[in-house]
Amino acid sequence: MEYYFTANNYGDHYLQEVNGNTFNKLGAYGFLSDHFDNILLKKEHLYIIVGTDSGQIPQYLLKKGIPTESEYLFIETDEIYNKIKEIFPEHPQLHQCKEDDWLQKSEEVGLPLYIQSQSATLVRSTGASYNFYKGYPPLFETVNHYYRTTSAKVSANSNPFHFYKVGMRNLTENQHNVSLLEDQFKDKTAVLIGAAPSLDQHIEWIQQNQKYLYIFTVSRLAQKLHNLGITPDFIVTVDPNIGSFYLGKEAFSFEEQSILIHSYHGNPQLVAQWGGEHLFTGFRYPWKTDSNNDGSEQTGSTVSNAALDSAIIMGFSQILLAGVDFCFDNRGYTHASDTGAAISQAPMVIADTADKLVTNNLGETVETTFAFATAGEEFEKTASTCKKPHQTIANLSGSALKMRGVEYTPKEQITLNATIEISSPNIPITSPQHYLQECFKELSKTNSQILQIDKLCRSVIQENKKLFDKNGAKNTKIEGKILKIEKTIEKNHNTLLHLVKKSGQRDILKHLHATRKDQDLWTHKEVTSSSTAYYKVLRKTIKLIQVSIKDAIQRIRSRQQELTPEASSLSTLITQWEEDNQPRRALFWKQSHPKSYQTLTLEKKEIFNEMNKEFIHSFESNLAETIEHNTIHDAIINITDLANNRNKTRLEQLIPKLEEHPDQDAANYYIVLCEALIAELNERDEEAFGTYAALLNHQDQLTEETIRFILERVSTTSVRLKDYNNAIFALQTLSEAYKSDYHTPIYAEMLYLTGNTKLAVDTFQKYLEENPNDIKTMFRLADLQFKEKKYDTAKNLYQHILSQDSNYVPAQQRLTEIEEAST
Repeated sequence: MEYYFTANNYGDHYLQEVNGNTFNKLGAYGFLSDHFDNILLKKEHLYIIVGTDSGQIPQYLLKKGIPTESEYLFIETDEIYNKIKEIFPEHPQLHQCKEDDWLQKSEEVGLPLYIQSQSATLVRSTGASYNFYKGYPPLFETVNHYYRTTSAKVSANSNPFHFYKVGMRNLTENQHNVSLLEDQFKDKTAVLIGAAPSLDQHIEWIQQNQKYLYIFTVSRLAQKLHNLGITPDFIVTVDPNIGSFYLGKEAFSFEEQSILIHSYHGNPQLVAQWGGEHLFTGFRYPWKTDSNNDGSEQTGSTVSNAALDSAIIMGFSQILLAGVDFCFDNRGYTHASDTGAAISQAPMVIADTADKLVTNNLGETVETTFAFATAGEEFEKTASTCKKPHQTIANLSGSALKMRGVEYTPKEQITLNATIEISSPNIPITSPQHYLQECFKELSKTNSQILQIDKLCRSVIQENKKLFDKNGAKNTKIEGKILKIEKTIEKNHNTLLHLVKKSGQRDILKHLHATRKDQDLWTHKEVTSSSTAYYKVLRKTIKLIQVSIKDAIQRIRSRQQELTPEASSLSTLITQWEEDNQPRRALFWKQSHPKSYQTLTLEKKEIFNEMNKEFIHSFESNLAETIEHNTIHDAIINITDLANNRNKTRLEQLIPKLEEHPDQDAANYYIVLCEALIAELNERDEEAFGTYAALLNHQDQLTEETIRFILERVSTTSVRLKDYNNAIFALQTLSEAYKSDYHTPIYAEMLYLTGNTKLAVDTFQKYLEENPNDIKTMFRLADLQFKEKKYDTAKNLYQHILSQDSNYVPAQQRLTEIEEAST
């Protein structure tokens, strides 16, 4: 298809297929200023922009003045790339690329570094937002998914201290790594059980064949398996947050038969109160040390990845997957039955900002979320690159995500070795006292070294104050002294400096202007302040690490006291257990020292009883914290996005999901709303309007956000039906009852168009008193006064607009017209 530029009265050239008539009223510059002034003009920032608005966004930026050290990467479809290239301006900070090479170009401009510095933004051009051109939605979806995936990976790697901190809390429990069981299970079959919908298709088969299977399961499935008489061999958990403790409460019923596999940063309440055998994944310390030699790599962030990592390390020849889907089933369900709160067992009705369509093992196209898609990519990478030559990985589920390295094998085709008996693995018995003592030595040594780094950082900060004199001249002697200190830090403390930098890198990047390419931009004040800020961040991070080390040393002493029967230390132990919110450790002490327990006073025994009750009640009292976001009222965000993107197909697909949601009383209203929107998209405005009006009669059943959205639809359908009274009513309600600044200028303009000039002017003026920098609305009021031939008032408004933005062409043209009208 050939594309041709069209020109408007302001001299803007644009592609009608991309931008429609959006530039005709205000001109491209005025229109884009209104949309992007608060978005695209930050310094030292990278903007990834889908579409160029017919090449007008680069022109707008040139007129505004491109901010120092900012980069703009415009991505166009292959179809119109060459047409835009003809007019794309040459500028070192403006870059254009096609959809098939944008990945490479984003790497070239440094996207990961900008994300690390929290100075990257993905933006839709207005053409991509309004969907005139059908090539933009799939392009934006592709770019958005990659951008979010990259952001998640970079963010996880750039802010690891939370995980390190939890790992330090777990240090006393992280004695045995899963690598102890390396290759102990050759010729055996493992089944990894996840909580996805396909599990329901295979649970009976697993139940019947469990004597031939080593079963790995996620902690949230413990209750379901317990009810079915299935005993897992390994229960896996990775999440450091408290929700994993509450969701996994039934796992404790298996602690005598099952081994808990937890990441080094697993939830401390779960890990430290587990009464059975347990193994950790990852590395014991967040710094390089010989004490990490038994560590194991964690290839992904999810519990499914941890289970796969462990099964591969243990050497299972056949690894089967059941309920490991990474996508919705064809009805929109995300979890198997009986796997948690009812809300999580409903079809997914909420929006995921990067939801996408994927292919399952049956070749069907199904939905998934950003989180599921990312986890699936991690799992696929592990399955295809980390498995050993003798291992095969097969998914029993046709409805699971199709992945490299994972075969689809229906359970009917699985061969199990009935001659091999399931036996418990051999975990060596080692002295906890010796382990705790080694931890104490490692932490003490590290703390001493990190104190030395802190002292050197303090010295650099002091010397920085003397680096430049008041005239900006550099003192080379001081510079040499600083360089010598920095070399000492690098040479003598490189390992721990790496830990400190990694823990504080997000703040470090902010102060170092890491994305700045032009070194000539640095002033002597910036050099000094940036260097000082860098070392202050290092010192701040060192203090955080020291607090974690001190906390870990205190817990080591507490665990050492737990090993002795001395009742005199109980008060200290009880304090530690309470601070850690680990009351069940009182039971462990009682079981380890029954004779000492018998000698306790009644008061102390009562404390033990209360702590045991506290452990039992902690699940029930905090269950509400585990409920996941899929409530029916959250569906309005999804519905709004689908309506604004005119996605009729997805609205139709949402209705059956809403019909199966547990909250049917509320779901019916959202079903009716979807039906009204579908009618509107099918140009049946009268039917849509009638349904919207009926819904507004049930406002007590709707959220404020839903009511506002319905009023917006009423205003637009009313205008198309030329029912201006109802349009004004809806806009007035939005403006006055809901204080919507967005709708107030539209309300004022509708008043003017229906002949209520005075009220329109009053509404405009009241709005501008509160929003004096809204040039677009000021131009609307000026145009109103111009049409009413109040030239002096209009002239003052146009001149005020130009005083704020001299490039505002529509105001310049109106002033010319006023002069012509006056002569």
